[in-house]
Amino acid sequence: TWFNETKIESNQELLSLKKRFENYFETLKENGVEETPLYKVTTNQRSKAKDMIYLVGLFPIVLIGLALNYLPYILIKRFVENTMKREVFWSSVKMLVGAAAVGIYNFILILFFAKIFSLSFSALLFAGLFIVPLSAVVTINWNKTLKLHRKMNKVARTDLSHISIERDAILKEIERLVPVA
Repeated sequence: TWFNETKIESNQELLSLKKRFENYFETLKENGVEETPLYKVTTNQRSKAKDMIYLVGLFPIVLIGLALNYLPYILIKRFVENTMKREVFWSSVKMLVGAAAVGIYNFILILFFAKIFSLSFSALLFAGLFIVPLSAVVTINWNKTLKLHRKMNKVARTDLSHISIERDAILKEIERLVPVA
């Protein structure tokens, strides 16, 4: 309600705050830093040991996830990005076509293993219905955690105290200017 009722264009303090925001994010960009890793490191919300246990502990599942999902994923990704000009459609097409490609790829793998090793096709199919999606989710989340862990390591090695001070000052200014219930 406050944002809808306030005329931001005529409020010099809010315009000044907006300019500080723009400068802050430009400084982050110039230093090659993102907000989330900076925030987690400066507020001591990072648990390096917990990250390492997660990354090492789930690595075997990630290897399974890569074996079951990576080949169709990378082929579809390259195909879509090279054939479609409008990036706005990439994610939805990659998701839809990728899901079908992963399904077909794993169905062929299941057929192959069932014939070669004389295993029950239905048991392999049942296992595949759980292992393939679960390993894909674990692999995606593991990869996100690894990227964030690397970014936080970069932040921890760099002196970014001037950015943190500006961040804290902006937060105080927000608390002063914007009524939060």
